[in-house]
Amino acid sequence: MLLVSIKLVNRNHIDELEIDAFRLVNDLPGVLYPPMWVVMQLGNVLVVPVLAGVAALTRRYRLAVNLAVAGFGCYFLAILVKDLVHRGRPSQYLPNVNLHGPAASGLGYVSGHAAVAVALASVASPYLSRRARRVAWTLATVVCLSRVYVGAHLPLDVIGGAAVGFAVGAVVHLILGAPGGSPSAGRVRRALVDSGFQPVEVVTQGRSDARRSARFLPTTTAGERLFVKFIPRERRDWDLAYRAWRGLTRRAASDPGRFGSPSEQVEREAYMILLAGAVGVRVPQVLLARPPVAGLACW
Repeated sequence: MLLVSIKLVNRNHIDELEIDAFRLVNDLPGVLYPPMWVVMQLGNVLVVPVLAGVAALTRRYRLAVNLAVAGFGCYFLAILVKDLVHRGRPSQYLPNVNLHGPAASGLGYVSGHAAVAVALASVASPYLSRRARRVAWTLATVVCLSRVYVGAHLPLDVIGGAAVGFAVGAVVHLILGAPGGSPSAGRVRRALVDSGFQPVEVVTQGRSDARRSARFLPTTTAGERLFVKFIPRERRDWDLAYRAWRGLTRRAASDPGRFGSPSEQVEREAYMILLAGAVGVRVPQVLLARPPVAGLACW
């Protein structure tokens, strides 16, 4: 994305398509400026130590380090790209630009605010719940749009900035690591309590027997030992792009068992156990197969 946007940038001319996209956002009503300004500050580099400090106070030290490295790293990388491309602000190319708030100075490509916001969202995503990730990416998108709205950047500026931020976030995950998405014993304990069980101990087992699932051995207050398989909603190894590719190449038909929601997968396995037991196969007793917060099966 960064290389393509750099290729499309012309220091002396703005294409009509980019002008139309800029006008579409920049001509929005001025009443939007106060909320836009508030969200736009999430792309300010001064927010980086604040968010890193909040993560450290909540004892998420790896997240704090990742936020600091990604936030400051993409900020300085954006400055480097600015000097290499050397593209000005919209008011240098277009007449009647709506400047909401103080006029921005310096170079336009790439947007440092967009780079910082997207980098922070990229780094934080594996540590957040599904709903929180959506909020984080929505805020990052609004930051990008707000820079066009206030007249500080052209659309390719924020696209290039978002590419810088996403690349930096990916590199930070690659080098410093990120959570794998496996559910914790505490999460399984809460799910069991919500389902009417009283676990006093939940022990995490080893490697799962199916992708996206995790196994646990809880012990109840009555001394019963249970076996629990938990399938979280997060599909970090089966994201939208990968599932779309499998669908287009028809590979899904050769491996249908791995598709379906967590609750559907749990129900299938429970039905198979019950059918096997009905014909005399020695199987464990199915105590629970339901989706309280994801797919949960208990034997």
